[in-house]
This record gives sequence, C-alpha cells and structure tokens, in this order.
Amino acid sequence: MSTNLRLLPYYGDGVSCNCSLAVLPLDGYIVSWKTIEELPSLEVDEGFLSYLSRDDQYEESHIGITRETAYGEPLEYTLAKHLKGLIPGPPGAFINELDDGHKVALFWH
Repeated sequence: MSTNLRLLPYYGDGVSCNCSLAVLPLDGYIVSWKTIEELPSLEVDEGFLSYLSRDDQYEESHIGITRETAYGEPLEYTLAKHLKGLIPGPPGAFINELDDGHKVALFWH
C-alpha cells in the first residue's frame, strides 16, 4: 500500500448512486495513513464509475468502471463519518460537509 490517497466521494446522496464525480487528492497533506487503512471498509460495487478508471484502451485515466487501485488491489469505500476529523485542508472540509453515511471510495496510488 502506498502513502498517497485520493478520496472519491459518491455522487448524489452517496447511497443510491454508484459513481464519483469528484477526486480529492491528499498528496502533500499530513495524514495518518495507518489510521485510514484500518477504517472499516467494503469493496465498491461492480459498476462503480470514477475519473480514475484505467484500461488497455486508453493511456490516461478517464471516466469509466473503477474496481481496482493503481496497484491492482480491490477498490474499497468507507463512510464519511469515519473520515471526519482525519482529513486536513479543503479535502477535509468537503468530507466534513457530507452526511455521516455518505460513501467515500479510497483510491490508493
């Protein structure tokens, strides 16, 4: 597991929609990676869409089905309530405004 993380908050209410239209990079922020790794998490649903999709058809990241991290590990999500107070700066402010039950995918890279 690397020490760079991008948060992918689910779109809409974070429950009924299975995609993320936002990418919150945490590069350069001081974050307890171990604490985040230990948060309760589940694998994203099979059709999860994000801007970080990669496949053999495109060289660059693009919107598409995203089931794995950059290292081929299963992409997982946690709930916003678990991240509140752990994330600094503007990404943290964004997370703090989400409902506690809002899903946030953890894209390690």
